[in-house]
Amino acid sequence: MALTAAIIVPTRGRAGYLAHALASICEQARGEGVEVVVVDDGPDGRTRAAAERTGARYIAHERTLGLNAARNTAIEATSADWLFFTDDDVEVRPGWLAALLAAAGGAGDDVAVLAGAIRARIDNPRYESVLVDRGFVADTISARPPVDAADTTPVEVTGVLRMPEHGNLFSAPNTPRQWFTRDAPAMAAALHAPRPAPLFLMAETRTNPEWDALTPLAVPVDIPNNHFSYALTWYGLAGALLGVYAAMLFRRRAG
Repeated sequence: MALTAAIIVPTRGRAGYLAHALASICEQARGEGVEVVVVDDGPDGRTRAAAERTGARYIAHERTLGLNAARNTAIEATSADWLFFTDDDVEVRPGWLAALLAAAGGAGDDVAVLAGAIRARIDNPRYESVLVDRGFVADTISARPPVDAADTTPVEVTGVLRMPEHGNLFSAPNTPRQWFTRDAPAMAAALHAPRPAPLFLMAETRTNPEWDALTPLAVPVDIPNNHFSYALTWYGLAGALLGVYAAMLFRRRAG
């Protein structure tokens, strides 16, 4: 008997996210002959349209019952052997469903739960770019590796998000060719970066491994240590209270 499976996607009021999720989920589901069940936790016309456009089965609660109730509704609505739960704000990786089906087909009777990799889809209309501090290149190095602005190949960078530096009275002024403080908004403007985030990423790993001249800087550990000022504050308050108490005793004895 062939193994049957269903993908369950609970949702409520997020038709835009759902449409992105179903675009990747339903394409794989059609190829594997797997049913996709969308449970709308409160009827919504846009959510129904998003589900029906991709061929997913649409079920709606008459009123909002909660995420777990939506999952239970889907469980009751399908008789599939395996149920694959996912959220409405993800984009599944290529081969995600095939890997789950292969694992389910080879699972023994003691296996009841499987986990598959998903890629969260993070949409933020406020920011489109993040500046990356890639490291230091000595002034004596004039050669630069070729850059293809049209290349959109993903690059994995590990680093620490940090706040911009505003400088002080002794900081030299920044120029488009030479920067003495990490002024993220000014740098983004000079680079024509669209809607930059108010933070920058300080890279800990090499972004050009083949270019030895580019060296990531050591990430500073700015952990404030204000214990001395705390001690002065609390001891000062304690001393003030003792002074008030002593003044009260003096007045009572004098009276």
